[in-house]
Amino acid sequence: MDDQKNSNFEEGHSAYRTGGFHPVYIDDIFNDHYIVCNKLGYGAYSTVWLARDTNCEHGHEHQYVALKVLSGECYYTDVDIFEREILRHLRDNGKPTMPGYPFICHLLDDFEITGPYGKHVCLVLPLMGETLRSFGALFQRSLVPYVTMRRFTIEIALALHYAHNQGVIHTDIQPNNIFVQIRDRTLVERYLQEQKPPDQDREVPYRPIPSCPLQNYYFTRHESDSINGFSVVLGDWGVASWKNKHLSENIQPVALRAPEVLIKAPWDETTDWWNLGAVVLEVYCAIRMFSGMVSKPAEKSSHYDVRMHLAEMVDFFGPFPRTLLAKGDPELVKDVFSEDGTVSAFPQLHRPELASEEIMEGLNQEAREEFASFLRFVMKLDPSQRPDAEQILRHPWLDALRDKTPMNPAVAAQTATPPVKPRSYTTDTGKSLWRRLTPTFFLAATIVQLAVFQWPWRWTLSGAPVLTLFLLHGDNSGNRVLPFCHIWTLFTTVNLAYAVASTSWLLYWVFAALCYPAIYITCLFQYRTVGNTTRWILRGFLKQLHFVDDKIALFDIPALEIDTEVDGLLVLRGISLSLSTLSFTVHGVEVGIKLSNGLELAIQTERVTVSMFRSIEVDDCFANIKGGKQPLTLGQSRSMSMDEGASSIGAVTDRNKPQVSETKAKMTAGNPPQDSSNAAAYKAIKKQPLHSDIAVQRYHSTLELLDASNTISQARADLRQRLTSIASTDHHDESALRAAICSQLHSKPSVPNPPQRSVKVTALRELSSPRMRRFMHRLPMLLRLLLNPLSYFHPVTIRSTTVTASGDWIKSILVQKVFKRYDSSEMELERLQESVSSWVTDAHFTLGLGSMTGHAHVPLISSSSILCRMEFDGVVAHRALKESSIYEILKLRGVDASFVVPTFLLPHHEHIIPDKINSEADAAECGAPVVANDETESDTTTVKMAVRGHLPATLDQDLLNFIALIVKHSKLLELDQSPSPMDDDVKGFGEFTDAINTKVKASVKKAVMGGDQWLAKLAGKALKKLEVIDGDIGYSGGIPVDLNKYRLTGWQEVEGEKLLP
Repeated sequence: MDDQKNSNFEEGHSAYRTGGFHPVYIDDIFNDHYIVCNKLGYGAYSTVWLARDTNCEHGHEHQYVALKVLSGECYYTDVDIFEREILRHLRDNGKPTMPGYPFICHLLDDFEITGPYGKHVCLVLPLMGETLRSFGALFQRSLVPYVTMRRFTIEIALALHYAHNQGVIHTDIQPNNIFVQIRDRTLVERYLQEQKPPDQDREVPYRPIPSCPLQNYYFTRHESDSINGFSVVLGDWGVASWKNKHLSENIQPVALRAPEVLIKAPWDETTDWWNLGAVVLEVYCAIRMFSGMVSKPAEKSSHYDVRMHLAEMVDFFGPFPRTLLAKGDPELVKDVFSEDGTVSAFPQLHRPELASEEIMEGLNQEAREEFASFLRFVMKLDPSQRPDAEQILRHPWLDALRDKTPMNPAVAAQTATPPVKPRSYTTDTGKSLWRRLTPTFFLAATIVQLAVFQWPWRWTLSGAPVLTLFLLHGDNSGNRVLPFCHIWTLFTTVNLAYAVASTSWLLYWVFAALCYPAIYITCLFQYRTVGNTTRWILRGFLKQLHFVDDKIALFDIPALEIDTEVDGLLVLRGISLSLSTLSFTVHGVEVGIKLSNGLELAIQTERVTVSMFRSIEVDDCFANIKGGKQPLTLGQSRSMSMDEGASSIGAVTDRNKPQVSETKAKMTAGNPPQDSSNAAAYKAIKKQPLHSDIAVQRYHSTLELLDASNTISQARADLRQRLTSIASTDHHDESALRAAICSQLHSKPSVPNPPQRSVKVTALRELSSPRMRRFMHRLPMLLRLLLNPLSYFHPVTIRSTTVTASGDWIKSILVQKVFKRYDSSEMELERLQESVSSWVTDAHFTLGLGSMTGHAHVPLISSSSILCRMEFDGVVAHRALKESSIYEILKLRGVDASFVVPTFLLPHHEHIIPDKINSEADAAECGAPVVANDETESDTTTVKMAVRGHLPATLDQDLLNFIALIVKHSKLLELDQSPSPMDDDVKGFGEFTDAINTKVKASVKKAVMGGDQWLAKLAGKALKKLEVIDGDIGYSGGIPVDLNKYRLTGWQEVEGEKLLP
């Protein structure tokens, strides 16, 4: 009898078998520092234990943790779960300042153990109080307070927003998986004193012990009265899935399943939003929205029927859309649904309405309607119509985001603890009725006045009463434009403005011209039908654009072929413009530039976001310098092309067309875009279907295709799969991972995803109007007036910049610049060159710059200069051996650079360029002879530059040895020069000194060659100081700029003098 009772106790004795649970005893030590103290609970796939971490001091936040021991069936089988990998991903790919990050139960540690029933994965998680399943018991009638429930909903929505952005779907949102956070962790000591675990006998077969959760020990009785302090996190990711890889297609608790899961249609992250709505009602009202249970009159028991479950959904949210049914299981849809989308077996159910008192107990009518509108907003039957996290948080029931600014990490601190202001729902019925009837009264009064008087006709024609009526109706429906302004303030402002405008015919028509667009904008904001109609019409006029909600997307953009000062190709794979946030995002930027023969620069980034009058944000930027067997600078490349009689800069001739085509073919791996005219490239953009569902599906599928074909994301995915094979890489070192990604991109084409067509820069120049060029030439101050606010309101931030060059290219530079000609008989120099070359050959060298913030200031006054400043948070250099390892060779705390650019270098500012110095005229006036001097003849200006590196700095010993070899080589070359030039006629003493010089050089050479240890020790001592010095080391100088091409524009002679300086 005892054995039978024990087999049904807690997880049951039968759970402890091969592939099942691991037997855990009190005081067991896991991973050498986790001591088991008590049992917190269990689940279908794990047991959870309270453990003390001996590595943490007393009072530490994680002195006590939750130790989750998974069953042996979770891993090391044919179908492993994703819990450990997903928790690592959520922890390592975000920051605590990101919205939603604090509301996820993050992984602290993980390890593996081997027990009597197999191998088990153990997860260490922060200690939590209790779940929302039992949290309601603290309050009267087991109902969580209304304000608290709204705050909990905001926190879970933020957690899902973060998880979805990381490519993770929870799939199991239920009260048992939402945990209340502990506010005072010192209370755990009282729990350990009062809740003693039972004794366990290790000599007999293992028996489960009762669970003892922290239900009444994570807050004081005084704290329980202050419910606003409670916060929740989303946990238990045991059955979570990736967006692109599902653990199972049969997900979610049965009663909480989304409609697409029930009819076996494809599902995605929107299933979590359906779960959220169902859980909110269940936790707050202690009632399940759906049960699916059917009982026959002759039977006392009931059973689950999926048809009843679907019928209950139809009862609350209406018939199933045909677009969703077309994606489900054909046989199930045919057997269950009628033609109108209802369930044929249960055509009508007699249940209370969603906003009724029976379901939402304790709320007045206004609160019930607002709560029900939120549930209908989140729980759309069609998954494609469900809102995202930002739209959910803007819903009036939550009111967590009151402005139009999208969620971003800058406001995460405020969003992480969203203020939920309690509302007063004690408004009497008469006031609520007056609010609903106000639009009707206003419309009736307007019609009566139009019938009786003449003056209202002019008032109505102006649009003022129409705008007022829509504002009143929007306020009644709870979806009004300008919700932060009181309705009567708007009412008074509109009609007072008309009263002033009616005194003048000019002001009257100005008012009318402004009022009608305001009516359209108000309707566009308040009514979905107007928005859908507007998008449908705009798609008809602009068929090459994708209109999705408030976004305009443009894809298949022709490449920009650079054919001016250098040859290159610029590809923008997609652009989406958000009208509500006044921002646009470039999806995928690929740039290839030919610096010289055999030398290319490739730049790629996944995303660039431009927020109008706020900022420009660039994702991780990767640059690669490719080729360079015979490295040339840009200036040398140009001079060589001019000497060979090539086409002049900016010209497009038949002679250089083969060279440009060859460059495009090389950059695109033999798939160059077709050179097209402006009109042909515009027509080549694919047309967009007009149907809304097709537009949304096409938009998202296109974005997924862009992300899947992006070489950066491909390299990142490939790197994750083979991280274990990279021996010397810290898997949590972001700079090393970026270096590995950039090293992989080095072998890829410079422009891996070229479009079908391209347009040349010279062809686009012809589109600019000659009148506009003439206008800008005569009024250059307008250019500065435009650039001044643009530069001020658009600071540039780059998440990171990683530049990679091959060791072969560095070796070729050393051959050209350092390894100069020497006598082949000098074996020491030859061996030294081989030692230097061996360190750079067959390796990639990567320079990683941390997050960059750039500011620029263009002055309005032409006498001032343009100021530019860039700051980099950290500099790290890596050496990557091909297919082997990556390790750090240099690290700086940071770098900043500033540039001062003369204003006359701007276009159309040649009139303020300083006069050229005429040395011949000055010499003639002085009567001095004219001496040819290249420096005085050059017509240049200087861009001032200052670069500072922030110490401390760390240098790898291999890099120090490499520098020592370079220094040694340069000294030997100096010593290897020919003897001091003496007159050949001098004999005797001259020959004697030559002999002395030869012997001295030989001795010095021997000392230098044998001084490896001494040089390394000296360099190590000097550079070791850099690791402890806290200061700056910098360089300042000038960048010469040739002014000839700025002077010889010819505009001033053609257009005349300037109207504004």
